[in-house]
Amino acid sequence: MPSTDPLPSLTPTGEVDRAVQGLKVPPHSVEAEQSVLGALLLDNSTWDFIAPILREVDFYRTEHAVIYRTIGKLVNENKPADVLTVHEELKSTGLAENFGITYLNQLSNNTPSTANVRGYAQIINDRSILRRLIQTADSIANSAFDPEGKAVRTLLDEAESRILAISEIGGSSAEYFEMEELMTEAVLRIQELQARGGSNDITGVATGFIDLDKQTSGLQKGDLIIVAGRPSMGKAQPLDAQIKLLSGWKRMQDLMVGDALASIDGQPSLVTGIFPQGLKEIYQVVFSDGRTTQCCAEHLWRVAHPEWSVARVLSTGEVSTYLADPRYQGQLSIDAITGDFGNPQILPMEPWLMGALLGSVEQVVADELVFKRLQEPFVQQLQQAIVGAFPEWSATKQNAFSQNADGQWQWQGVSPVLLQVNAPHCKASCPVVEKLTRMGSLQSVESNTHRPSIPALYLEAPKSERQALLTGLIQGLSQASSPTTSSDRITLQVASTELAQQVTQLVRSLGGTCQTLEQHPAQSSPIWQLQLELPREDFVPCVTFASIRLVRRAQAQCIAVSHPTRTYLTDDYVVTHNTSFAMNIAEHVAIKEGLPVLVFSMEMGASQLATRMLGSVGRVNQGRLKTGNLNDEEWSRFTNAIGLLNKAPMLIDETGSLSSLELRARARRMARKYGKVGLIVIDYLQLMAGKGTSSGDNRTTEISEISRSLKSLAKEMGCPVIALSQLNRSLENRENKRPIMSDLRECVIGSTLVLLADGTQRPIQELVGTTPLVVAMNAQQELVHAVSDCIWSVGVKPVMRIQTQHGLDLTATENHRIYTQKGWLRLGELQVGDTVAIAMDQVAGAASSITWDLVTTKEVAGEAEVYDLTVPSHASWLSGGIVSHNSGAIEQDADVIIFIYRDSVYHPETERPGVAEVIIGKQRNGPIGTVELSWQGEFTKFDNLAHGYQANPFGGSSGGSSSNNVPF
Repeated sequence: MPSTDPLPSLTPTGEVDRAVQGLKVPPHSVEAEQSVLGALLLDNSTWDFIAPILREVDFYRTEHAVIYRTIGKLVNENKPADVLTVHEELKSTGLAENFGITYLNQLSNNTPSTANVRGYAQIINDRSILRRLIQTADSIANSAFDPEGKAVRTLLDEAESRILAISEIGGSSAEYFEMEELMTEAVLRIQELQARGGSNDITGVATGFIDLDKQTSGLQKGDLIIVAGRPSMGKAQPLDAQIKLLSGWKRMQDLMVGDALASIDGQPSLVTGIFPQGLKEIYQVVFSDGRTTQCCAEHLWRVAHPEWSVARVLSTGEVSTYLADPRYQGQLSIDAITGDFGNPQILPMEPWLMGALLGSVEQVVADELVFKRLQEPFVQQLQQAIVGAFPEWSATKQNAFSQNADGQWQWQGVSPVLLQVNAPHCKASCPVVEKLTRMGSLQSVESNTHRPSIPALYLEAPKSERQALLTGLIQGLSQASSPTTSSDRITLQVASTELAQQVTQLVRSLGGTCQTLEQHPAQSSPIWQLQLELPREDFVPCVTFASIRLVRRAQAQCIAVSHPTRTYLTDDYVVTHNTSFAMNIAEHVAIKEGLPVLVFSMEMGASQLATRMLGSVGRVNQGRLKTGNLNDEEWSRFTNAIGLLNKAPMLIDETGSLSSLELRARARRMARKYGKVGLIVIDYLQLMAGKGTSSGDNRTTEISEISRSLKSLAKEMGCPVIALSQLNRSLENRENKRPIMSDLRECVIGSTLVLLADGTQRPIQELVGTTPLVVAMNAQQELVHAVSDCIWSVGVKPVMRIQTQHGLDLTATENHRIYTQKGWLRLGELQVGDTVAIAMDQVAGAASSITWDLVTTKEVAGEAEVYDLTVPSHASWLSGGIVSHNSGAIEQDADVIIFIYRDSVYHPETERPGVAEVIIGKQRNGPIGTVELSWQGEFTKFDNLAHGYQANPFGGSSGGSSSNNVPF
């Protein structure tokens, strides 16, 4: 019998056409599609069995998808869906001409059985998944051929997410749970709890902190827990910034953890963390006496003002905004330093004598020092000091000090005995000149030109020796002409550029100010005039901000330091600013509970984190861990900690700036290694990268997307996710520094008008406690109606005010975000001339587009009570007619919000130095309140607080580490 198979396609030469043979039809089953539709036409009740697993897009043939949609419409309207009614419905939509009633009859007549309809639907769904796999694979291949500038890592993460997303389409396969199934699960859960001991109140993952577990019942599966702390005090400086160490200066890029830093007040200070920040815009900050430093816009400063009761912590951007207001110009000062630092070592010459010689010598001629016109008391003091420094010459010197014909004093330090021995024509060197030359203080013994220079050894000496050096310099420089002095200021003149710079550095290192002015007398080289202000017991010189301007883009990094004020010294002696709780929980979950823990550490390297955990678990002093100087007992605890951590099911990912997409993909891969994940820790949320898919994206929107993604991750992985987050800096400026929920938000003043959906506007303070329908901006930049979630008073905060060209007015906190043509910007970032999104007309009907308005005024507006409003759907609303951002994305997504507060950070003399307060600010399914823990700073460890705790009666603190920086 001849074959009935189709003949293969042939070319004109009779060969098989490989191109045609290569064409493949996508996976599908027409028969299964026909059987499902026929079953539905015969028995409408079968819809309930297949609707959860089958969608319109799962059909391969378009006409089948249309028929399925039509049947579904009729069923959902409680109308019969048979051959006739479906045909009539298709006629009403104009589609009946494509599907005759004959075909519908064939579908119903040819269906084998309605009993197997779910099996037929599963076949259609499986084929649909195969087609989506093919489409996704093609798309991934195209992305590989044309990556459009994306990094390989990004392409890999996107590919993994797109493949995994196929199985997630359509959501859960179960629409509901029957009570029998739920009761079985409940019984198993209760049995599990009973196995733990019955009296155990923990229903989630235990943290190891007893009182915290009592409040939360442990960390629950699927919960997003935000652990919010005070702002990082360090921020970024360029890699070439100079940082003052005890032993000298070091570039930012060369710093190492453990480096001993000079500090603002002489207290010990170490580098405890180094965090590269990538490419940043760098600003040059100039101060009142001419000193300068460079940093990024977010860099923090402790700033004082005569009208402020306490210093405030402000970013460089915030300081720049204040300086734009004439009221604050010349009034914003940084911390003064005491100068209590230096590198103790033996100096080759007494500091006062060194300074006096450098300041008073005018010329050097072989064996003679020729001085300026000296006053008699100074001559006697100088001669006594020289003789004391060179006792071998004291017995043989003859009239070493004398005056020449011009009245200038001279010192001939050559012994007459040596001259007689070596003959009168011999030129023996002066020991004073010789020593000064060896130290580099004189350019040349043979040169008649005197160019004095302070040896670096003296500039890095301890405070008392630098003070003596400066005293000698001032006395020496004052001999030629009486200095201009006032109660606080001294004016000196220096002919050497190098010496002028060195005197300036010396004065600033002692907590003084030195302003340098260049003069050009017609008959001589430039003369530098130095205006000095030196600290006294009753007077501290003030260094104020003069100007801030953008100068470049450069790689930057920030550091954490251990000094209690979190400050360190940077260029020109400028004073400027700079995870343990979550990691202690992670240690407990991995070691004690035996559950796998994933840690995404975007701030600290994996090796640094491991060292911290060794100190915490083994209770070994972190300072001695850095040096390796452990005693026998510490070595024993260290070895034990190594054994525990070696067995701990913990994975650490130190990749910086992970996007939410990358993080979820990595979490899935890690989960596959262990099967079940007990806890995920992310350090920290603000270091995660957003999608950045368009120029309109901004950090505010990205943070909202990230927080939602982390909540989804918690639910997907079935485990708690702890994300560390930073609070805004307003808490630094109030008397009570304890964090509160409002520190997660940015707000407007009470008189701000809220645009409601009915077209009216009402002050926000009148809407407190209500949830009105408001006007918001959607993703298409259209103004639409949206339901508000909550409106409440936040408290008193510093505020700023802007006005627009059309007369709109908004007063809000510095971090309140508004929509501009650059995207979402903080009020503090906004500049005069920027354009903001507004609604010129009252919106009471259909969606309308925004318009743009020019910012004409920006100023500081003091302090005021402020309010906030949340709109969950579009995260925006109209404040005073200006499109404002909803600030509460993190707060809304989080199930639990925890704040950490240690009083010793702000009050070193606190009566409770070793106590940390864990403040539960929000708990979706439990109480809020405060839990006290013990803080053991030397181990970077939180622990349960013993009942009956009392403050250490002998004073002292358990330590801790934080950081700031200060310029000379």
